[in-house]
Amino acid sequence: MGIMNTYVYDSLEVGGGRSVWDSIDEKYPKGGRIDISQYEVGDLIPAGSMVILKSAGGLATIVGSEDVAKLEDVNCLLENDIYIRPGTKAITATCVTKGAIYADRLEFEIPKVVEEKLKGGITIIREVEPKEEIGE
Repeated sequence: MGIMNTYVYDSLEVGGGRSVWDSIDEKYPKGGRIDISQYEVGDLIPAGSMVILKSAGGLATIVGSEDVAKLEDVNCLLENDIYIRPGTKAITATCVTKGAIYADRLEFEIPKVVEEKLKGGITIIREVEPKEEIGE
């Protein structure tokens, strides 16, 4: 019997325990790998970050709100925070394709184009009404 996959797992508690996910119903099979050269020690990739993942185990590209050209390709959101620690050699991403996320708890605004693209898979929950809806 051989070993199929070997993972080195470590955890570190950083900050509070505020969850951005209400429910997770489906994840992209096997997740993806993140290009570590794009990050420095001490960087934090927050849960709920927008991700482009085209194949199981493939390259997972983290997309920021400013990456306008890539927003239409976003197909999932990051399940957990990823903190880049000293000595980190590889990063993997678990990507959610169906579930419910609290938008107000994210560290960024989900652009409308991404919200529309994920509709039917990921429900965006707002705990605070937008100002234009409450007349301010």
